[in-house]
Amino acid sequence: MPDGVTPGELDRRLRDHEQRTDRAHADLDNRIARVASGSVQVDVWQLAERAHVAEAVRLEREHVADIARLDREHDEDLQHLQDNVIKPLVERLEKVEDRPAMTTARWLGVVVAVCAALALMVQAYGTIKGAR
Repeated sequence: MPDGVTPGELDRRLRDHEQRTDRAHADLDNRIARVASGSVQVDVWQLAERAHVAEAVRLEREHVADIARLDREHDEDLQHLQDNVIKPLVERLEKVEDRPAMTTARWLGVVVAVCAALALMVQAYGTIKGAR
């Protein structure tokens, strides 16, 4: 420690300093409170406080009204989406599911293609046999 100061001495000096500053701050707080009590009348302060509370109540009501409006708009948007987008897509999907995957015309096309392929094979076989 510098200059032979003991830890106990440092602690005592710190506590003394804290007590002095606490007293100085308390005196300053008391002076400010005395000046403020003489400069602002109680009824003016109460009037300002009431105005502040009334403004807070008004803002709270506006906030609640805005939330209700947003909830209504959200519900309307969901209903619009349901009616104009989702429902037509579901109906269209049901129509697609109701159609058979292989219609009679498609089956007939497959049968004709198979018959034509068989006819070509028979003809090719006959041509190969005849060429020998």
